[in-house]
Amino acid sequence: MALVLLAAAAWVPIWTTAWLRGRLLQSVVVATSGLLLSFSLGASPAAAQWIATPTEAASLVTAGATVLDTRGRLDYFSGHIPGAVRVDWRIGTTGGLLSGKLGNPSAAATAFEALGVDRDRPVLVVGSWDGGWGEEGRIAWDLAYLGHPAISVLEGGMAAWGGATTLSLPAPKRGRFPAKPNEALRATAAS
Repeated sequence: MALVLLAAAAWVPIWTTAWLRGRLLQSVVVATSGLLLSFSLGASPAAAQWIATPTEAASLVTAGATVLDTRGRLDYFSGHIPGAVRVDWRIGTTGGLLSGKLGNPSAAATAFEALGVDRDRPVLVVGSWDGGWGEEGRIAWDLAYLGHPAISVLEGGMAAWGGATTLSLPAPKRGRFPAKPNEALRATAAS
């Protein structure tokens, strides 16, 4: 695994949709603890499955996928995919409001379970695509790191969604998502 460290002035969320596009090229950029980390994930035959077209996303929703909406509160409450649950990118992190440091994997998985994430059900992550900080990339990565086998991100974000929207707030059914961290997806100071 190639690793490059570059000094950064301050921690800045770098989880952009470029991460998702970069994932297709098997490259990731992560910002944490004042360092910018760039590493290669290696070839992945499933990489192309991370991005779902609006048509593919509609099929996932129809099939009962858990939908996680990473947009801000105002955007979410202005209309979202029916059944979508709003999730903050800091789910499962420790260290305060601006920290992206991963916390206990079991605690993070439990938080995702409360939002309806289940290991046996696909997850569709929706965001602002180019309009946010790439929160959808962070949530998709968190789920992949914790061992979820079927994650997709809506290409183009909510703006590309052509299906129904609602203002109704769902009552998510608790999922079952035991943490099985994939350490190959996490950069550490030792790596």
